[in-house]
Amino acid sequence: MRNDLIRERTIAELEAARARGRKGGRKPAMSDSGTKKANAMLSSPSITKKEVAEHFGISRTTLNSSLTRRVNE
Repeated sequence: MRNDLIRERTIAELEAARARGRKGGRKPAMSDSGTKKANAMLSSPSITKKEVAEHFGISRTTLNSSLTRRVNE
């Protein structure tokens, strides 16, 4: 019974926050402009994803996630 009440209140608060324009979760490691720059750098065949990731100070996995997120938007 108590868990149901906590769950209902949590859901209500999350919906209220969304209505106010708030979004939960962690912020992306790369901005949209950084992702665009990385994509431009990768158009050159002489630069690897590893080098681009090191340039931006992120992991290759994070770079791939950022590029995928940009394509899906």
